[in-house]
Amino acid sequence: MVIGALDPGGAERVLAVLANHWVERDWAITVVTVGDEQGEDFYRLGQRVQRISLRTTSWSKVFKNVKKIILLRRVLLASGPDVVIGFMPSANILASLACIGTGFKCIGSEHTHPPLATLPIIWRVLRRVIYPRLGAVTVMTSESAEWLKTNLSLQAVSVIPNPVTFPIESGEPELALDRVIAQQDSPNLIISVGRLVPEKGFDRLLAAFRMVRDDATNWSLVIVGEGSCREALERQIDDLGLRDSVYLPGLVGNLGDWYCGASIFVTASRVEGFGNTLVEAMTYGLPVIAMDCDVGPRNIILNPSEGILIPDGDVQLLNSAIQRVIVDEDLRAKLSQGARAASKRYSVGAVAESWERLIEEIAPLEMANASPQ
Repeated sequence: MVIGALDPGGAERVLAVLANHWVERDWAITVVTVGDEQGEDFYRLGQRVQRISLRTTSWSKVFKNVKKIILLRRVLLASGPDVVIGFMPSANILASLACIGTGFKCIGSEHTHPPLATLPIIWRVLRRVIYPRLGAVTVMTSESAEWLKTNLSLQAVSVIPNPVTFPIESGEPELALDRVIAQQDSPNLIISVGRLVPEKGFDRLLAAFRMVRDDATNWSLVIVGEGSCREALERQIDDLGLRDSVYLPGLVGNLGDWYCGASIFVTASRVEGFGNTLVEAMTYGLPVIAMDCDVGPRNIILNPSEGILIPDGDVQLLNSAIQRVIVDEDLRAKLSQGARAASKRYSVGAVAESWERLIEEIAPLEMANASPQ
C-alpha cells in the first residue's frame, strides 16, 4: 500500500483502516510512504503492519521522483506482493512505474473528484499516460467513475466508498468538550468537522448559524479542524457577534467524543471528494444536514429518511433546515435512526469486502492462495 504520507486526511485514514483490518485477517501488509515531507504518522498502524518510509534528496524534482521509483521497485522485489495499491494520483503513478517489468499487479485509488484535484500539469499528463496501465482504478462516487471513463478512456473503474470505523479510535490530541464549551455535554450542540479551508464552506455555515441564533439562543456550534482559514473565520465569528456560541477547538484526536456530545451534524462544503465526516456523524446516529455540492453528499444521503440535502450555496434554506431539525424532536429522532441504518453501507467489513472482490479479480490465483482458511 503506497501513499505520500500518513498525515491527517481521508485517503490516509482509509489506508490505515484497511491495512489494520487485513493484517488482522493474517494478510501480510506493507505500507510505504513516498512523500517529500513526512512527519510523524497521524494514523496508527497495527504492530504487524510493515512500515517503510522512502525519503529522497535531489536538487531536481525529476531526479527525486526517479529515485523514488527505483527505491520503491527494490521494496516490491524484496517483498513480492500479490497486489500493490496506490493512494492518490502521485502514489498511483509512482507505484505503477515501479511495477513495470515485475509482473506485480497494481491498483490505483482516487480520493477526490478527479477534475477538482489540483495537480501540476506534469502529473496530469502522467495520469493520462499511466492510468491505463493500472489493473483498475477505484473512486468513491459514480460521477468520478464517469469522469475517468470519459476523460482518460479507462474501463476498469470501480466505485468503492470509504470505510468508517465505529467507534472511532481515539488518539492525540485528546480534548474534552468541557475544556472548550461552557455547557459540558450540552444537548444543544451543532457540530461540523473538516479542514479550515475555503472548500469546506464554513463561512456559509456561520452565515446560516447567525440566522439560527436569532430564534434558538440556547444552541451552539463547534467546528472541529484546523487550516489556513482560521483567522478569516475568527474575524467572521466576531463580525457576526457569535463569539459566545461558536467554538473552533482545532484538531482533536477523540472525535468520537465530540460526535457523542452533539445533537446535529451540518456540512456546507463547496467541494467534497466523498464526505468522510458526514458518514462518521451518521454512524454515531446524528441527524445530518448537507449542502448538495459536488460530489459526495448526494452519494451518501440517498433518501430523505437518511438526512437533509440542501441546494448548493443556498444559505437561507440551510438556515431553515437547521431550524426545522432544532424545533422538531420527532424529526431529529427519525433522521437519527435513518442515518445509523444508512451508515452500515460504509462499515469496514462491507467496504473491505468490495476491495477484496476487486483484488481477487486483478490477482485471482495469488489471492486464492493467500486467503486465510
